[in-house]
Amino acid sequence: MLWWLAAAAAPLLIHLLSRRRYREVPWAAAEYLLAAMQQSSRRLRAEQWLLLAIRTATIVCIVIAVAGPYLERLGGATAAGQPLHKILVIDGSFSMAYKPGDASRFEQAKQLARDIVARSSQGDGFSLVLMTAPARTIVGSPALVSDETRTMLDRLKRTSGQNLSPEEDLKLADDDFLREIHDLKLPHGGGDLAGALDRVNEIIAAGHKEYPRFGAAEVYFITDLGRTSWDSSKVAGGRAMSKQLLKLAGSTRLTVVDVGQEHSENLAVVGLGSPQRIFTTKAPVELATQVRNFGDQAHHARVELSVDGQRAQERTIDLEPQARQTVTFTHQFDAPGDHAIEATLSGDASDSLEIDNHRWLSLSVKQALETLIVNGEGSREHARYLLNALDPYRDGSASLPVHVEQIADGGLLEVELRRFDCIILSNVGQFTPAEGRLLADYVQSGGGLVAFLGDRVDPQNYNLELGGGREKTPRLLPAQLDRPADLGHYSFDPLGYKDLMVHEFQGNERAGLLTTGVSRYFRLKAWKNAKQTPPPALAIRETGDPAIVGQQAEGKRPGEVGGRVILVALPASFAAIDPISKEPWSNWPIKNSFPPVVQNLLIAAVNSSIAERNVLVGKPLESALPKAQASNMLTVDDPGRGKQQIRVAAREDGNRWSYPSTWLSGIYRAQFGGDQQPQLFAVNVDTAESDLAKLDPRELPEQISVVPAWSDLDQRPAASIGARAGEHRWYLCAALVLLLTETVVTWWFGYRAS
Repeated sequence: MLWWLAAAAAPLLIHLLSRRRYREVPWAAAEYLLAAMQQSSRRLRAEQWLLLAIRTATIVCIVIAVAGPYLERLGGATAAGQPLHKILVIDGSFSMAYKPGDASRFEQAKQLARDIVARSSQGDGFSLVLMTAPARTIVGSPALVSDETRTMLDRLKRTSGQNLSPEEDLKLADDDFLREIHDLKLPHGGGDLAGALDRVNEIIAAGHKEYPRFGAAEVYFITDLGRTSWDSSKVAGGRAMSKQLLKLAGSTRLTVVDVGQEHSENLAVVGLGSPQRIFTTKAPVELATQVRNFGDQAHHARVELSVDGQRAQERTIDLEPQARQTVTFTHQFDAPGDHAIEATLSGDASDSLEIDNHRWLSLSVKQALETLIVNGEGSREHARYLLNALDPYRDGSASLPVHVEQIADGGLLEVELRRFDCIILSNVGQFTPAEGRLLADYVQSGGGLVAFLGDRVDPQNYNLELGGGREKTPRLLPAQLDRPADLGHYSFDPLGYKDLMVHEFQGNERAGLLTTGVSRYFRLKAWKNAKQTPPPALAIRETGDPAIVGQQAEGKRPGEVGGRVILVALPASFAAIDPISKEPWSNWPIKNSFPPVVQNLLIAAVNSSIAERNVLVGKPLESALPKAQASNMLTVDDPGRGKQQIRVAAREDGNRWSYPSTWLSGIYRAQFGGDQQPQLFAVNVDTAESDLAKLDPRELPEQISVVPAWSDLDQRPAASIGARAGEHRWYLCAALVLLLTETVVTWWFGYRAS
């Protein structure tokens, strides 16, 4: 049809061919006529050019109007009458829960998706993608919607659902695609634009291959254009994402439907935790809540603290624009077990994003720390220094209550190690391969291990069984055992008191740490192929050798974190004697500095399980169970889905269960049979999404069409969203106007000439 544009030259050719050829004949009277004609020649020439332009433009408009659908196809649409494959991508980041009015952005996005369906033509197919992290394909293969359904949708839009009969409501509910839109739930995570683009490309590729009857694809992103998802400078792999977006916009018609608002105010609870590592019923727990103002206005708000569903305390705060404030609470727990703490932000009506006004914390509160001492020195009398240091009052009245059990060297295989928070090895000589595997399993599952070295220790055995010397055994020791140092006079170097295990001695030099006498110690050196060497907490001043060194062990699987292992180069008693001088290795057990250091070692080694019990949305819940509880059903109470049952299977490396469906924030309860107390897990939002700053649409590639979702203050959907391109109709109207204009202009020029 576009070849007919050559017909636009017809008026010019007719004009040129119809010019009369004159023969000049001198005539006296004609001189007067020529003089008069010269006065109006410019006007006549202008009139002729105007008529020529009108007639040429008329032909051009008619040709373009007839060829219009083909031009639209070149621009990403389709030929007239050929169905489209429309892919709807709804932003699923939790910023879409923001309520600018009575409905949230997410509810508005779902309504806009239904409106696009209502404006579609017969035969169009629809796919649906939810832009979450990770992005999810809800409907992949193109789904069809009947004309009757589209008519009802249009009526629903125009009448706000008031004039639909029950039969029509039932028909709408029966439509599979509309039901998928209706059933969409907003997760409490972020948005993955790159992942959504991957899902869209997969759908388009499959559609071209399996459904060739669709002429082309159209992609609609219904989003608030939050910078956390759309700003390539703030997203990991942002440059590749921008190229991917540009490539998609160049191959298909891509429309961004903007449901965001400028200058959206938001307050959020961005942190809830405790500086403590151990939580017992004997000491109050300090809880720190962090609140941030992400908006441009000052706000007055109230922070409430609830414990196990009961409101405990509250504070009022004033937040300046973009300010952050920490609110501290103190709470005394009466009973041991898992407790759920919630911090809630309220009292400010301008905050229209409710999801991040809550934050939860799961704390495991203990009656006492269960500690096992493995006495390698034979007599129970030699363990009294450790016992006195761990539990000086022996009645559990200390602020750090410790319940201590003691076994002899060689009794590890007879004890259920998972009962204990920490195991202390006191001058244990060596381990069997079975004992080494047992300790490795205990540490990799999160247990703490402290080893006091002495004259009985076999360094080669330690390096073999606990240092990863055997095949397929993990390395637990933070340093390699060398040999005992030569007899001499040594003292401690606190290394600036930087480590928490000795930090409290800073400014208190009379506490006995610096006056400790050491005659021998076990030399520790770094592993040759270690990725990193942990810094010592305490060193020997004369040689610089480590006296205390600790390191977090790796878990059983990549990325998992195990317990902490601490090596002490000195014994915890006077049983270690130099064979020549008959002097003990150290007088440290009777120094005033020994009990606080031992308690600090215990605190540093014990895994508080905070990291395991408190995760972000989308991260799986995981925990270990004793082997005796394997092959049973575990019930997880999900705040969004209710009670879900999962099976725990027995495995050689322990019984770990995992629950991946943590899409909503809140408290999850894992109940394992019988009368056992449930394990509580806190799932919280990543508050990076709480920043509602919006990307300027002008920052998007010019190939992307950005359409404001609302056409007026009443927030009625813009009529152009999802409508078929109809530019050719305007060309037909223009051709009609030009024809009428040509008639009027010709008459007017003829009238003036007469």
